[in-house]
Amino acid sequence: MSSDFQLSIVSPAREVYQGPAKSAILPAQDGMMGIQPDHAPMIAILGSGPIRFQTETGTETYFLSGGFLEIKSNRVTVLADEISKPEEISLEKARSELEALLALQVSGEEEIEKHLEKVQTLRNKIAAASEPG
Repeated sequence: MSSDFQLSIVSPAREVYQGPAKSAILPAQDGMMGIQPDHAPMIAILGSGPIRFQTETGTETYFLSGGFLEIKSNRVTVLADEISKPEEISLEKARSELEALLALQVSGEEEIEKHLEKVQTLRNKIAAASEPG
């Protein structure tokens, strides 16, 4: 049994991390999931929320919004739509975006679902930026 796995976290804007990790917790579309060494192979759609991973030097935390996860042969690849450190998030901007979204009126099942998803992503982003470092 391995004591770590290879973790790769990338977004269209940047490579966030490439190297060994001891564990990771990240937001799948249907809830939080944990990853340990020798995890079973899988592919998952990612949601929004904090991603935390443990390395030999400590724990790193980012805010992730959307993307895909692949686990195969003790390699974990996270392809994130958007990812940032909590301190990179502008609380003021996120709060004003949330206010604007909440003021919008939407109709139709598909539009309402997309709207609620955006609202939840912004709420998760605000929560991530508000957590003490």
